[in-house]
Amino acid sequence: MNLETFLGDTSATMYGCFISDSRERSHLFSKLTQHEILAIASLDQLIHELTNISLFEEKKYLHLKDIQNYKKGQLETLLPYLQTLPPEITLVFSGSSMKSHQSFFNSLKERIRILDLSQEKPWDRKKRLSKWALELFIEKKLKITPNDLDSFLERCDFDLVLIQSEIEKLSCYAGEGKTIGKEDLDEVSYQSPHLKNWQLSESLIWGMPPYEPTPIDQNEFYPILGQLRYHLHVGLKLSNIPEMRQAEQFPKLRPKNLLAYRSKIQALPNNYFEEGLKTLANIEHLSKSSPLKHEALWGLLTLKLCALKNE
Repeated sequence: MNLETFLGDTSATMYGCFISDSRERSHLFSKLTQHEILAIASLDQLIHELTNISLFEEKKYLHLKDIQNYKKGQLETLLPYLQTLPPEITLVFSGSSMKSHQSFFNSLKERIRILDLSQEKPWDRKKRLSKWALELFIEKKLKITPNDLDSFLERCDFDLVLIQSEIEKLSCYAGEGKTIGKEDLDEVSYQSPHLKNWQLSESLIWGMPPYEPTPIDQNEFYPILGQLRYHLHVGLKLSNIPEMRQAEQFPKLRPKNLLAYRSKIQALPNNYFEEGLKTLANIEHLSKSSPLKHEALWGLLTLKLCALKNE
């Protein structure tokens, strides 16, 4: 079942929602219902709630969360109480995965609606978060172009809590009816250190965009070396496997990035990635065995990597 079908079906009395990020699960529940959802701490508590219902009970949502923490077979103790679920009760199961309890959910068959995103591809997750972010912008009566939305999400490192807080900040800054542009994002919006390092290393290794001399702080030096090593390893591996197997070898790499990297490889010297890794190893060795400061090492590294592209 896809996300739209899951959220659009209000007829079920039981739902299962499985997403690795607990905060994203909580956000999904807020879209599923406006009713307060009662968190259930144990199977005994759930059984108590199911067997002690007042005649005057209003609609109640019960939520058994983190089912991945229960042992295989434990949830089966609930089955006798779920055969005739009272109409006043809607039951929600959630967790990072339903794998250990597949037989339990199979036994509920058509009576439960399940959204299983536990094996969601990274690009599908980003597409989902993009849709949610756009909905939040619309709720705040803000406008944003697709390109600026992509930039905003990357700044937030696709972290839902950051996305929500940054949209709230932009709303206070800009006011209703404003179109959020790059200037607003630069002025107000957060940019994750991870993204900054990623963009810098991608620019230096792949020329996306062409690298311009950029100073870095001392505490950024080793994290950026790690990012550079990653990109050089990716380039080396892509250079040595058939094109038809590249997507399979890099399942977490966005398709548009894979296409861009593949194109860039054609314009680079054959030994670029291998020599780049050797250069990186030498600089890292110097950082631990010489008195050179990180500014000098960073300058030396960037000069050598740029020179390798032109050999």
